[in-house]
Amino acid sequence: MSQLLELMGTSMIITGIKPNFAIQSAPYADFSELSLKTFATVKQALQSIRT
Repeated sequence: MSQLLELMGTSMIITGIKPNFAIQSAPYADFSELSLKTFATVKQALQSIRT
């Protein structure tokens, strides 16, 4: 999905992933090839977009 969005000229930003979930999910997913931005809060994501 991230690659499709990039083709459309947008990018995906994920917020609100709890550390425990991220640690448990890490062995099952390979995000190294994706240009995926993640933030703990929506506020942090919005600040990143504005700068």
